[in-house]
Amino acid sequence: MTVWDTVRNRRLSTVRMPVDSIWDFALSPDGRELTISDGVRPTLTVWNADNGRRLRRVTGPAEPSEPEEISSVTAISADGRMLLHDDGTLIRTVGPPAEKVTLDTHLVAALSPDGDTVALLDMNDRITLWDARRGTSLGILSGGISLNGPSAQQASTTALAFSPDSSLLVAAGAGGTLRMWDVSSRRPLGGGLPTAGDDITSLAFSPDGGTLFAASRHVPLQQYTVDPDHVAEAVCRRAEGGLTRSQWRAYLPDVPYRRVCGQE
Repeated sequence: MTVWDTVRNRRLSTVRMPVDSIWDFALSPDGRELTISDGVRPTLTVWNADNGRRLRRVTGPAEPSEPEEISSVTAISADGRMLLHDDGTLIRTVGPPAEKVTLDTHLVAALSPDGDTVALLDMNDRITLWDARRGTSLGILSGGISLNGPSAQQASTTALAFSPDSSLLVAAGAGGTLRMWDVSSRRPLGGGLPTAGDDITSLAFSPDGGTLFAASRHVPLQQYTVDPDHVAEAVCRRAEGGLTRSQWRAYLPDVPYRRVCGQE
């Protein structure tokens, strides 16, 4: 694995690991530790990202008797200190042993940066939020991934991501659908973001949370402005300084008129 400085566009280090495959990984915020799962053994290995030296190993759930029953890691926290297995077992990788937290079995998952919330795509194709510390369900997100509502669940979820402040959750669908929810209220935000329609494989936010990046199988990396202030500025530019009363009635008939975009 190669670690890159994306600002200066230069290689920082290359870590060579004695594994056949890499199932999941996470780079710590300071760029010093690389946490790796090979997707076979219920164990994570933490490497020094600078010199490739192995630092420690973290054991997950007890290995079952049948090989096909071995669980795999579906999500690793941004700091590499917490990992989630597809059987719902949540494990802390550093510090004193903590009581094991068990969530639901799932297909896709994401851990919030603050470590409080887990988003899961369960076996019924529903996105649910969980309290990571208590292991209790916080509820199902309304609407599902489909822009046409819960009746069109065939647009399966392929990726989940929390914003840096853990207040937003974004889900991507196999058909290129992107939807956002407010985590505290579990309410959807808007009707979805326009994409190229390709199968989205991964999602990530910029450090300030103002930009969302989506990687697809065939389409180059796309970015979307999601910061409310920046979005408002873009809308005002397109509206050329706001709407007249007649335009407001045409486009926003159910909303009382008010001056926006710095209108006098």
